[in-house]
Amino acid sequence: MRLAAAAAAKVLSCYLSLQCLLSVCLCSGIEDTCYIRFNFTVKDLSLHCYEGQCSVNGKPFLQYKDNKAKPLGNLGMEVNATKAWEDLTETIKGLLEELNKNLHNMKSWPVKTKGNHILEGTLVLQYEQGRLSDSFWTFTIDRQHSFHFYPTNKLWDPPQHKANSIIREFENSIDLEDHLSMFSMGDFNNCHNMFLKLWKDVPRSTITAQDIAQLTSANTTSTTVNGTSSVPDSQHLKANWSLFLLLILIRFII
Repeated sequence: MRLAAAAAAKVLSCYLSLQCLLSVCLCSGIEDTCYIRFNFTVKDLSLHCYEGQCSVNGKPFLQYKDNKAKPLGNLGMEVNATKAWEDLTETIKGLLEELNKNLHNMKSWPVKTKGNHILEGTLVLQYEQGRLSDSFWTFTIDRQHSFHFYPTNKLWDPPQHKANSIIREFENSIDLEDHLSMFSMGDFNNCHNMFLKLWKDVPRSTITAQDIAQLTSANTTSTTVNGTSSVPDSQHLKANWSLFLLLILIRFII
């Protein structure tokens, strides 16, 4: 029972973390549709193996290079002031290391080309009214082998039986698949504390009460690709407080 409670708390905290990050980044106001994009490059056996950049609606807020994260613009400064910044940078590092390991250990490479390959990728998270409505990964190896991953249902495109040997090796990695799915959900540690802090600091931040209401209401609706919610706003508000109290209860149980 204790393990189940801990697992439930982690799932809830992961999702809340990404939602909180979204609310901080939208400091200019509430937008009906929002995109969080993470672009990255992994170079096998290079001195500068990893590069990446995160943006919200085209506004960069984080640059990752040489295992260091740098805030960009006003959005970066807002996020940099939260615990999400440290958690996000650690998660990015873990993901890029996992991708580099898969790139380097591929058995399909000709021996003479091993160590000279580049993986480029993009994660796109689409939000409608504060709720995750779509998410997908796009990968390209050496600018010629392209494939996609959809974390909601863990589907690859092209499917394994139609993919070439290089793409198939990536798609066969269960560890990578799990890593991509968890990253997409917002794999941040201690985000529950950060959520409470953001809630308390609303008067001193650019987050509005309506932002937070939209943020928490997203967690009362199951999210699917291109999914929508038909739950009335009054029910969302009741569910928001129930979820908030549940998180506090789980926190004390653990």
